Formats: sequence, C-alpha cells, structure tokens
Amino acid sequence: MDVYQSIVFPKILKVSSFITAQYTIFGWLPYGQADSGANVTAYLTLHSVSEDTSNQLLRAFWEVEEVHTPKDSYTNEEQLALVHYEKTTIKTRDGLYQEKLPRRPDAPVLGDSRKQAERRLASTELSLKRKEKWDCFREVINDYFTNGHAELVPNEDLKKPASSVFYLPMHGVTKQSSTSTKLRAVFDASAATSTGVSLNDILLPGPNVYSPLPDILLRFRLHKIGLTADISKMFRMIELHPIDRDLHRYLWTTDSSHMVDCRMTRLTFGITSSPFIAAQTLQRIASDNAELYPQAAKVVQKNFYVDDCLTGAESVTEATELRAQLNGLLGQGNMQLRKWRLSSRVSLTVSRKIYVNKKWYRNFRLPMSFTKHWESIGIRVETHFTFLLHLSNRPRNSPSGISPRISLGRLTSWVGLLPQFCYSNCYCSNFGNYN
Repeated sequence: MDVYQSIVFPKILKVSSFITAQYTIFGWLPYGQADSGANVTAYLTLHSVSEDTSNQLLRAFWEVEEVHTPKDSYTNEEQLALVHYEKTTIKTRDGLYQEKLPRRPDAPVLGDSRKQAERRLASTELSLKRKEKWDCFREVINDYFTNGHAELVPNEDLKKPASSVFYLPMHGVTKQSSTSTKLRAVFDASAATSTGVSLNDILLPGPNVYSPLPDILLRFRLHKIGLTADISKMFRMIELHPIDRDLHRYLWTTDSSHMVDCRMTRLTFGITSSPFIAAQTLQRIASDNAELYPQAAKVVQKNFYVDDCLTGAESVTEATELRAQLNGLLGQGNMQLRKWRLSSRVSLTVSRKIYVNKKWYRNFRLPMSFTKHWESIGIRVETHFTFLLHLSNRPRNSPSGISPRISLGRLTSWVGLLPQFCYSNCYCSNFGNYN
C-alpha cells in the first residue's frame, strides 16, 4: 500500500459514466466497469491442457509475479560460453567485431548435411515459384554477396570431410507487416545430419544477458518523451571467424541453374548461439566506447532488447543529444539505428559532429518520425497513453530461444502496478496528455 500511494496523484479524470482515469508517475491509469449497454459478441472456446502436476502451474504463476534481480551465477555451460567470448572476440581493421562460435567440449560428430540441403533448396524453389516469389527470394540471397555477407566456398575447402562442415537448409518466410524486408531467408541449424546431430547440437547457446523486459518497460514509462529505434540487420553486422564459416554453408543456384556451394561470413539468425553473441557484442561496443559516449552506453546496457531500443528523455534537447550519442556509439561497431520514433512533434536536428558508418557528420538530420502510435517489441506505443498491448500468435519457444512477443496476461502481471483492466482487440487513449 505504501508503494501504491507513492506513485498515484490525486488528479482524477471522469472519462464516462463507467470509466475513470487516475494520474500516476507512469501516466493515466484507467479503471472501471464495462458498459453493460454496449454491443458484445460472446465466444465460447474450449481449451484443454494436460499438465504433469498442479505444482507446475503454481510455480509458473509465481515466476510471473517474481521480482527480477540481476543474475549473479551461471551454469557451467553458460560460464564456458562467456569465457569463450571474452578470449576469442577481436575487432577487425574494418571496425567489425569478429566472433568464434562457442562449441561444446564434448560435442557429438556431425554427419553428411549436403543431401538434405539439396532437397530443401529444390522444395523451396518449387514452392516460391508457385507463389511467384522466387525472383524476390533470389534478390535476398544475392544481397548477401553484394554486401559481403556471403562468399563462394574456395575449391580447396570443398574437400573437407562432412564432420567439419554443415550445410544450412533454407526456406523463405513472408512478413507483410515488415517495413524493411517482406521476404526473408531463414536457415535451419536444427536440421539433423546423417548421424542425427545438428549444428545447434554442438554449440553452446550461452546465457541471456539482456535486462529483464519488465525493467525496460517500466523505465520506458518514466520518460516524458519516448524514443525508440532498432538496429538494421544486427546479426549481419558481426563477422564470423574464418574457421567457423564452413559450419554456415548453404547451396544456391546461379542464373544458369548451376548449383554452387556458398557460406556465410556473418552471424546468422537461426543458430542457437547467435542471440547470445549478438547481445554480448552490443554490450562490448558499449563498454569499449563508454568514455566517448557515456549516456548512450548506459542506454545500450540497460534499455535494449535484442535489436530494439526503448528509451526516452525529459526534454527535446536531451532527446537530440541521446539520439546523436546512440548513432555515434553503434557506429563504432558498424551498426546503424533505423526506424526512429519520437513521442513529440518537435523536429530534431543534430548540431554536433558524430561518427556514423566510418564517416563524420556535422549539422545533419537523421530520419525521425512522429506518429500517434507505433510498435516496438510487440507493444503498441501511444503518445498519449504511454504503451498499449499487441496480441501475438508467435510461439513462446522461438528458433533463437528468445521471443520478444509477450502475452497480455504476462505484461499486466509484470508491470504489476497497472490495474488488471483491458479489452481484447481494442485500446484506450485520449485520457490526457502524458506530458
């Protein structure tokens, strides 16, 4: 009760005869009863779940309600991955961070994987041609070569034994909601080889080193001006060490339908250790450049979730400086922030010299959009009501092991102090200006 009194203010707004909103340090919190006279369509759904014991349900409930604390211990495998990263990570002359994959010390032996990759490529080509998307998919793969993110396997390496290489089966995934890449190439590192062992089986996944998502959301609510962005092609801004590139092979067909052996030179989505390596690299960039960009380094260390940034400032001046620092900091690792969103209509202009993508700039404007609402990490952000919720059908066990999409029930429990008040497929707004 003491905590509740410290966050609420006496200001109350009567929105309607049913809904009341109270002002808090987080913004306006609505509560009340649903309009009994409203037209409501009822749906009856039967959902059956089989659980081993009732204790699992109780444990899951308390895990949701648990207050997150910094992790002070790791498993033996997590420690191995962390030590491996610190010992093997280097920064190249091109400004890229180069990584070696963390392998299990008792890893099983890989078998033949090329035949399966051939079958999957043929199936993908047939499917995409039927949907008239094959040409788009070819552009995506060719883009890897154009940007130097992939290369042909040298002839001398083609003779390597099957146990030291892995061919990644691929398929195309369409995401219409994406504003950057509608069709993506997805690699399957969990595909079993002839020995029943996959690439993911021989790699260490590493620990989750991100700040707890509830902490990021609560800190985001405290800012008067919200600022969000995401890193463009984050994984592909991290270079693979040459000794690991043969574990990232894939097959491709040229314009003359000739099949060639290729391999990725950058970190690839779908590999079990990729999220950990990307997160650690982001932390490394922040620590290596904290003296030059102190404010941005704190944001990267605490307010990034995978490639999404949720932060803010108390004024437009502070937001301008923060955005400039973030672009300068990530530019030190050849990473670029995009899709900037700001909860203010004031135009921001960078007035000092900053370093972005190997170049210094002065007095220029980076793309910045003001909208009444946008989405970040599956949450709908409103300029008047802080953030709203986006219901997603994405499974919790995503291929990377980290799912940024969260359910409505978990979020309201995480934020904790929010009233358990919501309507499915609708949102609340216009309860007053958060500023």
